Amino acid sequence: MEKLRRTARQKADLLVRCDLFAGLESDDLLTVGGLASHRRYDRGELLFRQDTPAAGMFVITRGRVEVYRSGGDGARRMIHLFGPPDVVGEVPVFEGGTFPANAAAAAPVAEAVYLPRDEFIGLGAERPEVLLRMLATLSKRLRRFVGHIETLSSRPAPARLAGRLLELAWEQGTGGRAADQVVLPGSKADLARTLGMTPETFSRLLRRWREDGIVRVTRREVEILAPEALQTITED
Repeated sequence: MEKLRRTARQKADLLVRCDLFAGLESDDLLTVGGLASHRRYDRGELLFRQDTPAAGMFVITRGRVEVYRSGGDGARRMIHLFGPPDVVGEVPVFEGGTFPANAAAAAPVAEAVYLPRDEFIGLGAERPEVLLRMLATLSKRLRRFVGHIETLSSRPAPARLAGRLLELAWEQGTGGRAADQVVLPGSKADLARTLGMTPETFSRLLRRWREDGIVRVTRREVEILAPEALQTITED
């Protein structure tokens, strides 16, 4: 891990891109930026380790970060793949507990703004309105995450993949319109794992939908030719 030289203003400008911090006033953002450090990680390097004290949270500013759990059998089970401007490790920081999983750089280089818990909680004691604004945003994120877990546990693989492609289309669209072409957040194998399916199942579904004229696939990009067909699949 390498610490990068950044001013408080530069770090605040990176933090405001993350929805957890976007609701803060300019002065509060600058103060938070002054508490934070900007860090660089090589591929495979850990940001934090499972079952260790949650000493701080990370806002991803470059590359990808994989969050995964290590089972008793040594198996590595990916939970999610994060990229800019996602925040990682915020829930145990607010709780004051331990990290429930590992987080490691999943790109040749990953960078993150690190906000230490003790300094952050100290700021919240002095200016509780900062924590209140962030907690409101955090509660919305948790509701979305719970919905994601329920989706993985109750819906068949085609519905999960179709739903995720439509979700990405809205996330990457502009002007209130869904994008016709989406960029996958990571490799196809990574996305397959986040959806709770094997890479083979993921590829088989895309191949079938390509043959049916629903999508067109080029490396990490998927063009959605028939969004209504994907919507029907999500309802099956």
